[in-house]
Amino acid sequence: MARCSLRARLETEPGLPRSERIRWRREEESRLIREWVPLAQFPTEYFVHFGRFLIEFDDLAAGRFDKMRSFPAFTE
Repeated sequence: MARCSLRARLETEPGLPRSERIRWRREEESRLIREWVPLAQFPTEYFVHFGRFLIEFDDLAAGRFDKMRSFPAFTE
């Protein structure tokens, strides 16, 4: 999710220096950890892949499950 946000930012600021990209991505990762909670995590047929459903705390509290997002994750 942080990479998607960074890609969107780079579209508006293509000349962003590498050090600034790294700093901004770390800040975005911290924000995501604070604001999103995993609903479920499940294995797939490949032992290095698993799926994950995430939702923002506010959406969870309001029961807005249509706002959740799914992401694949890798253990390697």
